[in-house]
Amino acid sequence: MPETSESAQVVRAQRVIRAGAILTILGLVATLIAILPLVTDLELSSAWWFLSMITGVGLATVIAGLTMSARSRSSRSTVTRSTGNNSGLPA
Repeated sequence: MPETSESAQVVRAQRVIRAGAILTILGLVATLIAILPLVTDLELSSAWWFLSMITGVGLATVIAGLTMSARSRSSRSTVTRSTGNNSGLPA
């Protein structure tokens, strides 16, 4: 049963990382759109500057996912060491 919860934690961490990557990409696209008025004659609403802040939210989400993944792997290696299994595979 512990293997199932550990694999669920890893899957959850991977989903958080993917969501963060998507948010980061969307934020970068919004940033590129927001700076278009600096180089062209376009006039855009200030909402684009707000949307470009999604980049930071995405990066924070990626960092949170990486932290979740590292913690689940750390707890897995601790359990492996405590069972005396040196092969690196779950007991």
